[in-house]
Amino acid sequence: MFQKIEKIENYGKFSNQCIGSPNWGGALRKVNVVYAPNGSGKTSLSVMFRSLKEDSELVNKKKSFLSEKSPNIRLRLEGGRPIKFSNGSWDHTVENIVIFDNFYIEDNIYLITLKEEFGRLYFFELQKKEEIQKLAENLDLKKRERVKLSEKRKNFRRNANQAGLKYEVDKRYITMTQKGLELDRCIKQMEQQRNEITIQQRDLFREKINLYLSCFSDDIEIVSLTLIKGKILYSIKINGQIINTTDYNRYSLKYSLSEGDKNALSLSFFLAKLDMIPNLKDFFIVIDDPFTSFDQSRKLATINKLVSLSQKINQMLLLTHDQYFARDFYKKCDQEKLSLQLIGTINGSVFQEYDIEDATMTGITKDIKVLNEYLKKGAQNQTEMREIARCIRPSIEGIIRLKFYQYVNQTEWLGDFIKKIKNSTSDSPFYRLKNSLDEICEINDFSKVYHHSNPSFMEEPISNTELKNYVKRTLKLIMEKI
Repeated sequence: MFQKIEKIENYGKFSNQCIGSPNWGGALRKVNVVYAPNGSGKTSLSVMFRSLKEDSELVNKKKSFLSEKSPNIRLRLEGGRPIKFSNGSWDHTVENIVIFDNFYIEDNIYLITLKEEFGRLYFFELQKKEEIQKLAENLDLKKRERVKLSEKRKNFRRNANQAGLKYEVDKRYITMTQKGLELDRCIKQMEQQRNEITIQQRDLFREKINLYLSCFSDDIEIVSLTLIKGKILYSIKINGQIINTTDYNRYSLKYSLSEGDKNALSLSFFLAKLDMIPNLKDFFIVIDDPFTSFDQSRKLATINKLVSLSQKINQMLLLTHDQYFARDFYKKCDQEKLSLQLIGTINGSVFQEYDIEDATMTGITKDIKVLNEYLKKGAQNQTEMREIARCIRPSIEGIIRLKFYQYVNQTEWLGDFIKKIKNSTSDSPFYRLKNSLDEICEINDFSKVYHHSNPSFMEEPISNTELKNYVKRTLKLIMEKI
């Protein structure tokens, strides 16, 4: 749906973001994951797309404090069609956008808001759109016919009265009356049929909500849904206790639900709503922070449901402040995908492509990758080479710690391991490393010079040739000898 973000200026945290820098060219893919620490402009992005669908004024309200100028945004749809925000408004709107964010949660946690997004139909009726439209057309014809017949009977009575005749016994009038009663019955039946479709689809919506809830929680269930003036009130069962619509004042959901439960409930409402939209494959979905610290027990379920959703829609923008959630979703998703990061600078937030898997590597995995990457790509300067040398010692240390985890503790380091190898006897698990002891000691002597525990490690000169030799020896030691 959206081919590219070309420009975001003077809006929210974005001061002068002309996309097309070496960091990122602005092109979007089917699934776009944006890791954005709090305060970097994540919410501004979701509000921008909400504005594109609903209200240009939302962008004006988030005008950047970093500039006196008005917001200036340029996007491009598939096929090359541009969309611009300038002079306080969008030049086009885009209808097929649905957004999950804090605003959605606020509007849909204690009741479900029914906005007029799909004409006169509720979103849960869309699957029956053709049947409803046909029924509505026939109902309209019958009502028009009844109005005409009523007018005809009225004229007949007036003419009969003027002529002094008794219209009540006139066969023509009796026939019209019978036809009127038949029309009344037919209209009532059709209205009842229309109402039954609403009830049927409403109950299907409830079933879908509960299906999602069962994945997020084992003690929450929606018991019933009630339609009232553009909103849905619900009765809910929490830990076996049913709270009805009429009990809301007595049992406040605000205090009955944990923050995690509220998130699970609103996300279930959202996902169930999407399931009720028949042309979901045409929609652009924005998901802003579906996972918080309150949802640790629901992390995998949330990822699975969002991955499943990504397969049904046209395009997804996932925004999150949790880089590990971003990583796990990105790894699980098998669609055409892009990983970005929003970085806050003194001149405003900027996008850059982001290797989320590399960024979230820790410990020995990251150190060994640094060594392998160095052999493939080399190093640019002395600072980079010192950092590579620093990774040698913890790589060896980490492998020994993993392989001999039963025989070492967290307060022991490579020097302690070397002593264990030196002092080992044939019945010791460390004895098999004695043949590699000299190699381990030589590599350790080289690398410890560049360790952060050496206060002058940044002043130590380093040779690229020597470093490459020790990196190769380290990797060979790890792969073949330890």
